[in-house]
Amino acid sequence: MTTGAPTSPNTARRRRSRLRRYLPLGLAAWLVLEIWLLTLVAGAAGGLTVFLLLVAGLVAGSVVIKRAGRRAFASLNEAMRQGGSPARGGGNGLMMLGGLLLMIPGLVSDAAGLLLLLPPVQRAVRRRHTRCREVSWARRCV
Repeated sequence: MTTGAPTSPNTARRRRSRLRRYLPLGLAAWLVLEIWLLTLVAGAAGGLTVFLLLVAGLVAGSVVIKRAGRRAFASLNEAMRQGGSPARGGGNGLMMLGGLLLMIPGLVSDAAGLLLLLPPVQRAVRRRHTRCREVSWARRCV
């Protein structure tokens, strides 16, 4: 229902960003892939094997997160003891992300979490993140 009054161009509906448009689709595709892989492995190796893999991923992820948290806290204490501030996390954030991905049930997330625990992959991700932060936000880092 319109009143006949002209609409200003500022009230026009804004376009959704790419992230808001494609993130739900990507998450849905990732979930379907995880479930498909779990059923594929369960058919080949058995349900108990898949269950044990998921429990092992949960335990390994919690151990990784605990170690990374302790390391981050120790470096923070050391920096405070010396009177400075911690300059870098030393890769603890990426280790925590790897542990979190290990804790999420699924084989693809476990593979991504294990990859994030490797130092060369951490260096590559850190370099990419630093480069993207330095680039103007008008240009996308994809």
